[in-house]
Amino acid sequence: MAQPSPTPKPPPKDAVREVFETIVFVVVLVLMLKLFIVEAFVIPTGSMAETLYGYNKIAKCPQCEHLFPVNASNEVDPSDGRAPRPVTGACCPNCRYRFDFSNEDVLTPENRSGDRVLVLKPLYNFEDPQPGDVVVFKFPVDPQASHTAQNYIKRLWGRGGDTIAIHNGDLYVAKLDYPVGERDSFGQLKYPRPDDENRLWEGPDIDYPISKTNPPYRSFGAEFGLGRWDFTYHNNKYSLDQFEASRKASFPGGPGLFEPLRKSDANALSMRRIVYDNDHQAKKLSSKGVPARWTGENANWKSDSPKFPKAFAHSGGEVDWLRYQHRVSAPPTDKLLGPGNKLYDFEDKNLPEVANEWRRVSVDDWVKLEAAGAWSEGLFPPGKITNFLGYNGGVENGVESRLGTEFWVGDLMLECTAKVSGPSDVVLLELSRGVNRFQAKFTGGKVALFRTGPNGKEMATADTSMTSSGSYNLRFANFDGRLRVWVNGSSLNFGPAADYSLADANGFAAAVGALAGGVLAPRPDQSTLQNDVLAPASVAVSGTVEISKLVIWQDTFFTPSDSDIAESVDTFYVQPKHYLCLGDNSGQSSDSRKWGLVPDRLMLGKAVFIFWPRQRIGFIR
Repeated sequence: MAQPSPTPKPPPKDAVREVFETIVFVVVLVLMLKLFIVEAFVIPTGSMAETLYGYNKIAKCPQCEHLFPVNASNEVDPSDGRAPRPVTGACCPNCRYRFDFSNEDVLTPENRSGDRVLVLKPLYNFEDPQPGDVVVFKFPVDPQASHTAQNYIKRLWGRGGDTIAIHNGDLYVAKLDYPVGERDSFGQLKYPRPDDENRLWEGPDIDYPISKTNPPYRSFGAEFGLGRWDFTYHNNKYSLDQFEASRKASFPGGPGLFEPLRKSDANALSMRRIVYDNDHQAKKLSSKGVPARWTGENANWKSDSPKFPKAFAHSGGEVDWLRYQHRVSAPPTDKLLGPGNKLYDFEDKNLPEVANEWRRVSVDDWVKLEAAGAWSEGLFPPGKITNFLGYNGGVENGVESRLGTEFWVGDLMLECTAKVSGPSDVVLLELSRGVNRFQAKFTGGKVALFRTGPNGKEMATADTSMTSSGSYNLRFANFDGRLRVWVNGSSLNFGPAADYSLADANGFAAAVGALAGGVLAPRPDQSTLQNDVLAPASVAVSGTVEISKLVIWQDTFFTPSDSDIAESVDTFYVQPKHYLCLGDNSGQSSDSRKWGLVPDRLMLGKAVFIFWPRQRIGFIR
């Protein structure tokens, strides 16, 4: 029998070649992934704070021990071309205490790099971008400067054919027609379009010093000496008239009319900003007798501490209220500190004669409280909740940041933990907005939504998991003209019945102002003294109930593009195949309100995940 021929031995392996082939394969794979699927980006600035951080410091307030990020971009990598400015202090968004990092009781925080995010690049090849998406794109003004790609990250709100309006911090959307060729009484085109469609993105302030190229980018028309052309048709008469008509009709939407652009629940949670965490109370305020922000209206409430009330126990069959008042210091003013630490106004005729014995100081209610030794009426008075953001409150080179105008925010979110003895107990969360108060009433395993005020009614009901004794985490919000409820982290679906009109306050002042003594009459920004100052948020219960973990949030407030008046209206048309993108840090963002739109051809993808730093790992909402 013939023997089988022996199996030939494989040729000897070339170890060097194998390593080389592996390296080439990995490099090609990474390049393919980067080119077609996913790419990593670093956030350099704070325009998307506090959804995404740029260069920052994590500060800890020495009064209330609240941790919060502070913008450090100007210390690490100034985008304005100026020399770096060290961040030397901050203002706490929770208790509004201003502090210096140089103080012995404050640890100087280290600089941290901006968030590192992963961008999914092919997604928009299969589906259209959606309002609320966080997107990365090439900056239309300078897609590349100094051989470096200029990539921006913002949140997308408007798509081709939309007209977006900004009013009182909220966004509205309409479908309006802008006829090609229509002219005004002077024969000028009302809605011009350039011959080069690659320039359709240009907005109202494109010629401001934002271009980094040399020579700088010039807008269409301006480069030919014809004046600046704005293809967003910013605040044209037609869109402003349609907005006013929509407001009078309570923003119904439909052909030619505006309606609120409402966030998803996920967007709402991502874009909320801290107002007050009751578990972080300022030590000095309590010790000096400043009234607590949360107080019970009668003796049926028992707190766990007279100075630092964090938990409130209730017993009794009546419905009793806990009320919140927003007690923060007035903005600081400049004074002169003279001999004996006496404060003087600049126009005071009794200033010290020796100039080197006095100096300029910044004085707020914290300083006055320390000087007085105890609280007195007038210090830390109740006020409106405004769009203050601690991220923007850093002190650079000893100079406090100029935060700009603070606007009243009526879109709030209230959270608490409610410990109930049984399903028959009642827990009621209430939020004020203008002339209305909105309520979520939990009892018997259900929650009912109510609106009080001139159009008061029961709006909707839903089943909940509150069917037995125990502790429940409750959340109630009135963002964007929609009431939202979460129980133990799960959102409840009420459908359109939970929506309300953001125009309810219009004309109400004339009807009830005299009868209510002015306390319910809306101011120009639609806020009222009775609701938005004296009781912006409240909790009521009946039965044996304990309330704790009280936290109030505010919605992101979209600021006007070039006005200090919140009730002004900004409108922008979104050209076909373009997008309108805004920064979440609206007061400190260069975005579509200024330079214009984002062409579809410059869209890179959707930012989906933060992969570094470790404490920030998670999906982007």
